[in-house]
Amino acid sequence: PVARWVWQIAAVFVVAFGLSYIMIQAFQKENVEMQTVYVPAGQRTQVTLADGTTVWVNGKSTLTFPNRFSSRTRKVELDGEAYFDVRKDPEKQFIVSTAHQSAIKVLGTKFNVKAYKEADEVITTLVEGKVNFEFNNAGQQPQYIIMAPGQKLVYNSQNGKTQLYTTSGERELSWKDGKIIFRQTSLRDALDILADRYNAEFVIQENVPHDDSFSGTFTNRNLEQVLNFISVSSKVRWRYLNNNGTAGKEKIKIEIFI
Repeated sequence: PVARWVWQIAAVFVVAFGLSYIMIQAFQKENVEMQTVYVPAGQRTQVTLADGTTVWVNGKSTLTFPNRFSSRTRKVELDGEAYFDVRKDPEKQFIVSTAHQSAIKVLGTKFNVKAYKEADEVITTLVEGKVNFEFNNAGQQPQYIIMAPGQKLVYNSQNGKTQLYTTSGERELSWKDGKIIFRQTSLRDALDILADRYNAEFVIQENVPHDDSFSGTFTNRNLEQVLNFISVSSKVRWRYLNNNGTAGKEKIKIEIFI
């Protein structure tokens, strides 16, 4: 009888403890709120997460993250481009979930991710530390690549293939510091960079040459200043086709001609 009474007390204690634990977990989950930061095209912003991690978010990008990290991992979601300076925590892995069923997993490091949903490629550039890039290969099987500092990995979500490059990271990270860097950059590539940075659309006339290239670094310059540099350095000319460069929801439309 005594033993039976002890077991009954123990059972009550276990049930009570279990309910308490469930209630605490539910309470904690209720207090975890997801936050979303969207950065319009042509702009950038800085976000500090609950763990002290700093994130620079580029234009046309969305970052979703919790107001606090309560689980064993620190997970955020990115649609677009962002630079992460992750606060080191050996007990909580930091995970950036991106489009196309890929993810970057780290403990503490500095890296850049470019992963827009409308683009096929996911590009990761590692500055410091170590990251695991996880993706689905050509056979749609999970795979991962361990990256080292000074490497850029390009993953094509359509064919599951990856390419690894060596880079200083200067051009890949230039957007974070408000810089535009041309290094023997072709006119077409230069205009693609400007289109992303300033939310512009370029209409290029057929007689504009393809073989012009440009080199230069521009810090916190407006679109007109960069286009004027291109004009001075070549025969290329430009003019507004709408709104004279006035900021608004509509893209700035510019004609490139000779």
